[in-house]
Amino acid sequence: MQDTQVQSDLPQASNAIVSGQAQASVAATGGLPQVSGTQAASDTDRSTSARVSGTGSLDSGVATGTISSPELATTISFRAQPSDGFSVVNDTALKAMPESDMPTPPDVSTVDELHAELAVSIPEQGMSEKNAKAIAVLETAYFEYFVTRDPAPVDLGKISIPPGISQCKNKYAEKLTKRKGFVDKVLDWVPLVSRDLRGFENCKAVDSLEVGIYFHYMKASPTAARPNELDARVKAQIDTLNEALGAVRISFRFMALNWWEPKADEDWSKVSRREKKLTEWQRRTRAPGKLMLTVWMVNGLHDGGKDDQELNSYATFPNEKLDEADGIVIEEERVQGGDATTLIHDVGHWLGLGHTFDEIGQDCRVQSGLTNATQTSGNRDVVYQCSQVTCADGPAVDVNNYMSYSSCRGKTPRDGFTTDQKARMFANALQFRRGYESGECMPDGTAAVKKRSSMQDLLDGKCPDVDKQASILMNVPHSSVTMLSPSTGWLWIMTVAPCAFALFSARVWI
Repeated sequence: MQDTQVQSDLPQASNAIVSGQAQASVAATGGLPQVSGTQAASDTDRSTSARVSGTGSLDSGVATGTISSPELATTISFRAQPSDGFSVVNDTALKAMPESDMPTPPDVSTVDELHAELAVSIPEQGMSEKNAKAIAVLETAYFEYFVTRDPAPVDLGKISIPPGISQCKNKYAEKLTKRKGFVDKVLDWVPLVSRDLRGFENCKAVDSLEVGIYFHYMKASPTAARPNELDARVKAQIDTLNEALGAVRISFRFMALNWWEPKADEDWSKVSRREKKLTEWQRRTRAPGKLMLTVWMVNGLHDGGKDDQELNSYATFPNEKLDEADGIVIEEERVQGGDATTLIHDVGHWLGLGHTFDEIGQDCRVQSGLTNATQTSGNRDVVYQCSQVTCADGPAVDVNNYMSYSSCRGKTPRDGFTTDQKARMFANALQFRRGYESGECMPDGTAAVKKRSSMQDLLDGKCPDVDKQASILMNVPHSSVTMLSPSTGWLWIMTVAPCAFALFSARVWI
């Protein structure tokens, strides 16, 4: 069978090793070879679909369905250049490698480790105005869609959209017409397919996502033992991801686990963020394709800052310019199933979510664009505790959300993400990581923005207070966005509101 070609920054697939070139060898599903250094997903593993029930176990056959992206029908194998400081571990060597008898510690973070994660969980670049508008439209419209049709389990019976909200449309549509040509200008960036739609009556909504996930592990040294039950822990981690995110219709398809080892003169017992050896390895091994996540597992991860603090992991955020380091870097011992939350938290960042608080100590003073019930205060005395008061006020509740620093985050996996977070993840995935396929469309974004300014306003049944919201947005620091003057505040619905995500994403919600 001929290799299937995929588009990527790597040279095209080949079974031969070409001197001086990185390889991305691809084989079609159904006849997957066991390539060197790769534990590829079997056909049984590939039964996981976007609609996961139960735990979404890879081996249980619980969830079945069709592949949502062509890339998920292939498995890619990777090769290093002869000049690289690392090489792939072949199957024979892998089987002969002794396994460490050191038990894997539980995935529990110290305050210092959380502080280190907080400092690096920042988007690398600001979002363009065009993309910010698109994200704002998508997440608001999808929130309305999900609240009505498929809310997150944690929100079932708790949220609804008052019917009176539809009255806002005429009020703000009339206000917008006072600016001649303004609506026409805005429509320039709205996809043509959506301009005449009212909801999803004429096309298919994207109501589920499937992510392919590759794992790469770099040994600490050529003679180091393989980590304790790493392959089993990776599979257990996939199950946990599917249990948590499958609840909001996002599933994960295990693609492969790749093993690497450094050459004799290279030390990988400690790795710092953005270190040259790490970025070179990432460049060689990032998997191309839509909704394809690469997870690099290392030993002794540090943040690379002045104090070089220990770091559990870090993730990249979605943007239109995804580089070769796009994915998640994580301490090997943090990858495990059961109660492990670190990788799930990072996947939330990878899909565009920030923390449930803005920054520690803000005490609900900064609006993130999510609903008040999802946001927490970030109060220094309680941000790490299980019981916290949300920005919706009321009595303290156990904070289960995966994007918090609560000590009981993920306690009930299916309740770990809210409907507004679901809408934001779908918006980012569709805008930056997936796009649309034949027969699919977005909701009527222009109508959604005319009707409301935020997801919370939608729940409250209020017409947007555009001046107040514009003032909030203009005062959120952002390194690459020009702040608007108060005189343009009334145009928030079409000009400022869509920037909410861009402005917020540059802070330490992050």
